[in-house]
Amino acid sequence: MHTDGLLTSIGRATGWPDQSTFTRRFKACYGLTATTYRKCFASGAARLQRPATAASSAHFREHTAMASS
Repeated sequence: MHTDGLLTSIGRATGWPDQSTFTRRFKACYGLTATTYRKCFASGAARLQRPATAASSAHFREHTAMASS
């Protein structure tokens, strides 16, 4: 999913307590910061105008929790 939303808003919408935690977990999961990921992949991707769903948020938190183990 891609959005032009602020990373702080995206982090909160996906259940992370602050941008710092979201940024660290995103990088651990994808190997890039969210900003770098956006610069590399957002131009050709479909953009969504709605916030992340609970299911996609849970998947991201589950995946990043496993990555930190």
